[in-house]
Amino acid sequence: MSLGFRSKHEAGLALPLSMLFLLLLLGCQEPGRAAPASGRFESVREPVFAGTWYHGDGASLYRGIRAFIEAVPKRPIPSLRMLICPHAGIGLSGATAGHCYQQLDGLVFDRVWLLAPNHHQALTGIAVPSVEAFATPLGELPLDTERIAGLVVAGLARFDDDAHRPEHTIELQLPFLQASLLGGFRLIPLLVGDISPEQILHTGHTIGAQLGERDLVIISSDFTHFGSVFGHRPFDGPLPERIEQLDRAAFASLATLDTERWTEEVLATEVNPCGWRSIGIGLAMFESGQARLLEHVVSGTLDNNYEQCVSYLAIALSGTWYSASKHRD
Repeated sequence: MSLGFRSKHEAGLALPLSMLFLLLLLGCQEPGRAAPASGRFESVREPVFAGTWYHGDGASLYRGIRAFIEAVPKRPIPSLRMLICPHAGIGLSGATAGHCYQQLDGLVFDRVWLLAPNHHQALTGIAVPSVEAFATPLGELPLDTERIAGLVVAGLARFDDDAHRPEHTIELQLPFLQASLLGGFRLIPLLVGDISPEQILHTGHTIGAQLGERDLVIISSDFTHFGSVFGHRPFDGPLPERIEQLDRAAFASLATLDTERWTEEVLATEVNPCGWRSIGIGLAMFESGQARLLEHVVSGTLDNNYEQCVSYLAIALSGTWYSASKHRD
């Protein structure tokens, strides 16, 4: 089965409504809904979702992603450090993701740190892979194995290939990175499970303190998940307006770049981004900065079903990385 791209303006509508709903459901399952395959990877994690969630043919995949990127006007953001991008099937959220990756078009980075939530098994802590590369139909992406090992030695993460095997939240970002960035870069994929607010802050500060001008961070997350299938229906209509209010409240909290405020917002309100812990880690990587909302789409606008819907936000963050020296006693 292939999703099939249409024109760059119609790509998000190219799927039948039944498939749109299926991708919504599968893309945002709660941890523990699906068991990972047994065994370990060899040297490369092969793509799991090519041919279903996105094109399995490299040439078609590249053309489709480039269409999403080129449909967005060029408005470069100075001192770009981080992007928060959706991770549904490309037929659903690809156009929104295009607003993120247009910001990267033609840029060069040495390392890309990719943080994403897990959906398919219970996970405590942060899981990193032991493989040397992640593959997509566009080729292999080498991992920064030295820095990954450093995270494990520092106690910030542990090796867990089984957690990475069935997960789509990292894989869906990779073809976009390959189709936008120039030059070679090494990938550092972090799958973020259940960690405490204190661990969120500590992890962000520790990673942020070692980042430089040649580092880019991608946070993979959808935002409001509304409907009984997600176990989250805190209100009734008018649904489009109420869901937008949730998304706007989430962005307003995120835009403070205050990890503690963001965590409190998620835990105390109806805001429920699946990648909220990853976002919290990302915010803690900054000393100072600014968040910009590039695009906001609710899946209900694609299939006219607000009873079960997910919000996709494209967000760019610029600024300066966390400085440990400024916070020493």
